[in-house]
Amino acid sequence: MTTRQEKAAQTRRDLLAAAQVVFERKGYLNATITDITTPRLARPRARSTTISTARKRCSSRSRATSATTRMHSSPRPRDDLRDLGPHLAVFWQLQSRHRTVMAALRDAALVDPAFAQRMHDFGIEQMKPWAELLTALAEGIAALTRFVERGLLG
Repeated sequence: MTTRQEKAAQTRRDLLAAAQVVFERKGYLNATITDITTPRLARPRARSTTISTARKRCSSRSRATSATTRMHSSPRPRDDLRDLGPHLAVFWQLQSRHRTVMAALRDAALVDPAFAQRMHDFGIEQMKPWAELLTALAEGIAALTRFVERGLLG
């Protein structure tokens, strides 16, 4: 990498870090380019930052869409959902480590109906295994309740 490429990469990392701080403090919709670039000594041009932000949004949208497509194409069998611990751990890690990004995605969905629909569809796909597991659990509890009631009531 050349010095210029290294500086560009560092600038990008600095801007992403600054954006995360601003998003945490003000939210995605209330954040401005100026909020993100003001703390920097060498401020990048607003136009290039706007282009970068637009690319990031498109990239986030395409990642959400491709993840949804992958999930549609590879359904998981119900049997692998019996162990709830790993599923909860992954969900918790994702939500806690990427809280700011998740909030930004929710905010972005407020202003873009097509993106909101893709996020909704993605959320539905994410919840299907949980719904299947909870349905099976409810059926098991109902069967156990009927068994106990029959035993107690004769």
